[in-house]
Amino acid sequence: MIDCHIHTTYSPDGNVSPETVIKHAIKLRLKHIAIADHLDIDGATIGGVVPPLPDKIAIYIDTLKKLKQKYADKIYVSIGIEAGWSKSGEKETSAILKKHTPEYVINSIHSVDGIDCYWRTYFENQADIGNNRDTVYTRYFEAITESLDCPYPFHAVAHFDYIVRNAPYPDKIFKYTEFAPVLDKLLKKIIAYDKILEYNSSSYVAPLIMPQIFERYYALGGRKICFSSDAHTLDRIGDKYNEATKIMRDIGYKFWTVIQDTKPIKIIDLFNNKSERV
Repeated sequence: MIDCHIHTTYSPDGNVSPETVIKHAIKLRLKHIAIADHLDIDGATIGGVVPPLPDKIAIYIDTLKKLKQKYADKIYVSIGIEAGWSKSGEKETSAILKKHTPEYVINSIHSVDGIDCYWRTYFENQADIGNNRDTVYTRYFEAITESLDCPYPFHAVAHFDYIVRNAPYPDKIFKYTEFAPVLDKLLKKIIAYDKILEYNSSSYVAPLIMPQIFERYYALGGRKICFSSDAHTLDRIGDKYNEATKIMRDIGYKFWTVIQDTKPIKIIDLFNNKSERV
């Protein structure tokens, strides 16, 4: 088992220390995890709280380096960052990542135009683009596409369904076919840039949305995928892993792709759990 997206107390919405996360992952017999706490510096909040990581990143990286070595004989701990993209914050994010060089960087979008998409206020403030489901979702997908041109290196692209989680619409769960043009543009760009697309199991809507996205990603030639629980509590580490594995197998995927030591990429077979370097 792997889990490429776990949060700790170094995230404002994390509840568990890094060492506790690692010990629990070992109990679950995970072989590879990525601790990837939030780095968002555009002034928007995560869960209503401004992320503290920019001020603590040196301590965070040093803590994970020590824990990585301490438990190296039991589990691979990838030292990650979930870098929340915004146009206004990308230069500062780039400088931080260049200085501290995390092993694994997840590119995500939590805010569009400076407002966290998790909150109803985001949807209420979208009158300038129509304030309806189609235009608001399209704007979010366009923002993810734009984020792929950020000036810092990253390895994976996070949750497509973040916009959906607290959306006020009665039909908030979208289908790929509803947004095919903008989603195709995004998926093709992920493939062209050779990035990993994560299956994020953190939302109850993920099983309803993600299979459609990954079916299309596969059809377009995308093969680099990883499993991510996006866990903020112990009980969610590795959550829905077996379900996600079955979905990916049924689509045709053969491997999870993870990052170890920044490079090379490590490939983990979905069928027999063997691995190889490429």
